Amino acid sequence: MSYNPRLMRGNRRYATWALCRIRRSELRLPLRRWRSPSVLVMAVDETVAVPLPNPRLKVRVITLLKAQKPGPFQYLQGMRQRTLHAISADPEDTEIARAYHCNEQKYFAMLVEAVPGPIDAVLSPPSRMAWQAEPYRKAIAAAHPKAADLTAAVGRNGNARAGEGASFEDVLGALSYRPTGQEKDFRRIVIVDDTFITGTTAAAVVLLLRQHGLPDECEVTFACPLWLDTFAKSP
Repeated sequence: MSYNPRLMRGNRRYATWALCRIRRSELRLPLRRWRSPSVLVMAVDETVAVPLPNPRLKVRVITLLKAQKPGPFQYLQGMRQRTLHAISADPEDTEIARAYHCNEQKYFAMLVEAVPGPIDAVLSPPSRMAWQAEPYRKAIAAAHPKAADLTAAVGRNGNARAGEGASFEDVLGALSYRPTGQEKDFRRIVIVDDTFITGTTAAAVVLLLRQHGLPDECEVTFACPLWLDTFAKSP
């Protein structure tokens, strides 16, 4: 058998994915504690004013899970917050990582199905954890091949980050954009990230695009697997 570097890249993740396929298709084992009806049944689709708690504009948020805890997307938060590194020197060698990778292809497909077309453009904001949003964005882009991918056009000039408590003004000031000349023609764009919390980054990206010709009437959708609803009242 010839060596295929694309197939062998990320051996542990590939082995986990293959094992899960065998378990589900041949042994028909149910998903364990990570099963969540809100994820598996339907996506959440809401219009929200962002950024919270001091909104400036409205965006449509489509997510697989809106909750105060990450549930089956604990892997995404654990990698972002580095809590998985406290569990194991290799965060991929954890039950949380294996559970997520067993279902990630399904999550990609579910988010694609939840995002309606047509779409003129898709992008992910610059992030240290850009690899977490990338497969979701690529899946959406593949489903809408006519949409321009603006991810490479959005950059970061500073260190202000919404996830680290930076203000909206600082987050906006830290972003840069290289215009494509198509902005005035966009009627529907999708911003894809791994998590939605306050919408600060989403709002900053929208205003940045508007500074370069994006029409005010352009419909903006923020698509993500996880919406951490930190403003919800605890029961």
